[in-house]
Formats: sequence, C-alpha cells, structure tokens
Amino acid sequence: MAAERRPGGCHLPAASERPNGTALVYCPGYRAGTDTPALLAPKALHPSVLTDRGYLVATTSTASAGWSVTEGIRATLSTVDALRRRGDVDRCIVWGQSMGGLVAAAIAEIPGAGVDGVISLCGSVAGPVAMMNQALDAAWVAAVLGGWDGVDLVGAAPDAERAARAGALLRESRGTPLGRARIALACAVGQLPTWSRPGTPRPATPTAQLRQQAAVFEWAVFSPRNDMRPAPGARSPGTPASTTPSSWPAAGTPSWSSRSTLPAVPIRPPTWTGSPRPRGSRPTRRRWPGCTP
Repeated sequence: MAAERRPGGCHLPAASERPNGTALVYCPGYRAGTDTPALLAPKALHPSVLTDRGYLVATTSTASAGWSVTEGIRATLSTVDALRRRGDVDRCIVWGQSMGGLVAAAIAEIPGAGVDGVISLCGSVAGPVAMMNQALDAAWVAAVLGGWDGVDLVGAAPDAERAARAGALLRESRGTPLGRARIALACAVGQLPTWSRPGTPRPATPTAQLRQQAAVFEWAVFSPRNDMRPAPGARSPGTPASTTPSSWPAAGTPSWSSRSTLPAVPIRPPTWTGSPRPRGSRPTRRRWPGCTP
C-alpha cells in the first residue's frame, strides 16, 4: 500500500472505507539505507489487515538513515499532530518495532503528546550502548571458542563485510556437534531468542531452537555499529554518547571488562503531570513544528 508523503517526515495513506476512528502510527526500525520505502506496518503484517478493520494507518520517516531516535520522536509527534487535525480521528496509537519500539516507548513518557496508547514490539529500550556491549560479548565468545581468525569484533571494517565474514564462519561452525555447542553458548550470552522466525511453530527441540538463533546471529551479534559512533542520534534522549572508537578494546584483544570502559548512562524516570483523563476525552494537543496537515 503506497503512502502519501507529507512535510516533516509524515506518511499518511488513504483512510479506511469503514473508519473506526482509530489511527495507528507506525515507527519503523533501524534502516541503514536511504532508499528504503516507507513501511506502514511490520513486514510480517500487511497494512490491509488493519485498514479492512477500519483503522487508519500511518507511518513516519526521518531525513537521515541509521540510528535516529531523536529525529524519529519528532517525526512521530508531528504525524500524530497532523492526524489529530483531520477531524475523523478519535484515538491515536503509536506502535513500533526494534528502534521504532524505543521511539514508541519514549513517546509514552511525554506528557501531552496526544497519544492514547503505545505498543513496543521487541523495542530497543536498553539503548545502543547496552545493546552494543551485549553484542560484543557474544561476538567475543563465538570468536574465542570457535577459533575464528580475522573477525572484526569492534567495527573497524564496513558493517556489511563484518556480517558476511561472521555468517560464513557461523555456517562452518554449525557443521559439527562441538561447533553447535559453542554457538549455543554464544547465543545464550547474546540473549538471542530461540523462537525468532515469524509465522513458524514454536521450536520444540534444542536443534530447532539453535537453528532459529543462528538465523538472527549474523545481524544481531554483528549488528551495524559504525554509523552509531558519530551520529548524535546514537544516544537515547538526555544521555551522553559513549560508543566512540576509543571506548572499545583493540581488535584481537577483547575483554569482559570492556563494559567498565564505558561511562555510566543516567536513567531519568518519566515525570507525569496532571490527573488521569476522563474516559472519552481527548488528550491535550501539543504543537510540534515540521508537519503540515
């Protein structure tokens, strides 16, 4: 389903033929390229499933690709504001996946954002620093136990090259029982899910579970990190950036103590103002520039 581009990173499709008054604003996840199309829903769900049920579906985009949480928050709030101006929207629900799930969770903490609910699907709510630390630990375990030579653990090489090299070594390691055991340990350190493929039955055996973990190992453990270092959006709102090259150990000398080299990231609890809204009333609308209804 094609989306209509609006200023400020808003994409508003045609309304449903039988509108139910609820708009769903989707926040897409991390995307490395700039030519990726706008997504109105996760890839596993076609937007027509929602519009056939009366929902108006919309999405947001950012001017820059990669890790752009702060920009994503602004674009989403602008989209919500534009939808509220339509006159046929009674409720706005923001939902997102991965990085978009973090955007949705952040919007839930903003008083007066104009949303009635949020849904975070596998949201990256720990932030990039914690995720990169976890991925680095898992990559180090896999490289040391598997005897992987020439693997870039810290992102000095291009992201695509790192992932391709890791994928080839992963497939080679899975060829023996000992290799599969080592990969299983690395997957456990990386907290990779044993059920990762949408639309498949829950894996019932360790072999089937490892197969699903291996399916996401390449991009989850050796995930893109190069564009996160210089970009201000690499940090969650209100937190300092710490994914600089000097924060990571030199290639070939990974260490479990790498966490201690990163500065602590302060966590600010959400602040709430006012009393709960009466059922059926509209939230206070907050003006966000950049999106023309």
